Amino acid sequence: GAVVSNASDNRDSDENESKHMGVNATIKPMEGLAIKLNYLTGRDGATDGTDYVDTTRINATVTYALNNMYDFALHYSSLTTEDAATPVTLLEEEATSIALYAGMKQEMWGAGLRYEMITDDDNMIFTGTALDNSASVITVTGWYNVDQNAVLKAEIAQTSADEAVFLDDGFVADDAMMTYGLGFMYRF
Repeated sequence: GAVVSNASDNRDSDENESKHMGVNATIKPMEGLAIKLNYLTGRDGATDGTDYVDTTRINATVTYALNNMYDFALHYSSLTTEDAATPVTLLEEEATSIALYAGMKQEMWGAGLRYEMITDDDNMIFTGTALDNSASVITVTGWYNVDQNAVLKAEIAQTSADEAVFLDDGFVADDAMMTYGLGFMYRF
């Protein structure tokens, strides 16, 4: 597939000034194995039209379904930006993540486990912190089919970072965070 779109973080006064172009592909070399590749690049502009940031996003996912019950995946993601306004001091920043997934599903319920490692040496994700920040996230998800159209889903995630980039209940900086989610989805 191919895509042409407005910028993902468009700050131009003219919303059509910045463009992104990309390609994506899905390859299934054998039964149960799927490889998905995505590449998106373009320019994000500033409101005054004087500053531009070139961005490149790369995502790759390899999924293997062992059978109808178990599946596994490996996902890589990269975001790179270059400040194009000052050619003398070209500033390049990058953040990457690698995640491992394991899932199990039955007819009425399922569960998943995910471990993700994030490297953010340039403050792209965790802004306002010291450089060389890394984080890891462990997520457990469970779902239950209430009927053929309704799904109840619960999730818990524990995130740990090298730097104190989160705020606790008392608004004090902390290097760890726990999140919970509960959702009800209805398919029409």
